[in-house]
Amino acid sequence: MSKINKFVLGTLGIGAAGIVGLGLLSNTQNENATPTPTFVPLQTVQTTQPTPDPNSVEYKQVLTKACEAIINNGDMDCGDFATHDDAQQTYELLYKCYGTDVFRLDRDSDGSACETLP
Repeated sequence: MSKINKFVLGTLGIGAAGIVGLGLLSNTQNENATPTPTFVPLQTVQTTQPTPDPNSVEYKQVLTKACEAIINNGDMDCGDFATHDDAQQTYELLYKCYGTDVFRLDRDSDGSACETLP
């Protein structure tokens, strides 16, 4: 298991027993060999989440807190994002809060942030 997987699972509070219990590790055996742990990817499970009401007080509070957290982190530019999708999500979230391109991620004002990113 990679260090990243261990870190993520550790952060989630999942120890070795939990990893085996979740099916993340299995023992591959043959009669004369020592059991070898093998990574087994989890299956993707799609769940239906209720669509939040954008007019609700709770939705607006969560949106405001998310935007404030991003803004408080300091100025950002396209170099701060790994992918176009990451930049686009940040751009759209901040646009919902402030109605403007706060960090100038969409230089040509076509609604697409950091278009040169993969």
